[in-house]
Amino acid sequence: MNKTLNPLIFDKDNKLYSKVRSKIQDVVKEFVLSLTEDEVRFPILDILIVGSNAGYNYNESSDLDVHIVTSFKTLCDSPEIISALFNAERSIFNNKYDIKFRGISVELYVEDINAATVSNGIYSVVQDDWIKFPDKSIDYDNYDKSAVNKKYMELMKEYYNVVTSNDIKVINDFIDQLYYMRKSSLSSEGELGIGNLTFKKLRSSGVLNDLRNKLARLKSKEMSI
Repeated sequence: MNKTLNPLIFDKDNKLYSKVRSKIQDVVKEFVLSLTEDEVRFPILDILIVGSNAGYNYNESSDLDVHIVTSFKTLCDSPEIISALFNAERSIFNNKYDIKFRGISVELYVEDINAATVSNGIYSVVQDDWIKFPDKSIDYDNYDKSAVNKKYMELMKEYYNVVTSNDIKVINDFIDQLYYMRKSSLSSEGELGIGNLTFKKLRSSGVLNDLRNKLARLKSKEMSI
């Protein structure tokens, strides 16, 4: 647990640095532009910073989780279809660009306005203020370590098979599986959920980077003659 919010992101008054805020808005605009090119309408209702870097439990491997809030209902009659579409689009975007703010990797997500965001802290980039200021008293060491380690080892076995595969779909599906695990865990168990903590452990082990690098090599090869 850290005594202050991440000084690379927030100033001494716990406000988002203006340059970081501006860059987040630029990244989101680029993402929305990519959707517009695919003829997908995308009204931005808010842009949120959540997760470890919106609290006191960040470390050197923590990503900056940026959630773009929109209304699924106004875009499609089927929330499941639009959710799958946005998940695919943000995966393509995250894999295409290696965006870092002051050394911190940026991960984009798309969130429905009616979703219950689970995070100790929630910062609105649009409002430039806290929706929910993080609680310092949460004990982040109070979780089921054996369950996390067990899940981690299970997924590592699967990872070794996937990363040696030359099948783009297999690798894509496994990456989506890991992100879905995290999302489901956050929704049902919160930040200390087994799935979320396992995801973080896999990410800090370099698993996601390895998978993305392998994916990029395979796609490059597929597009070559």
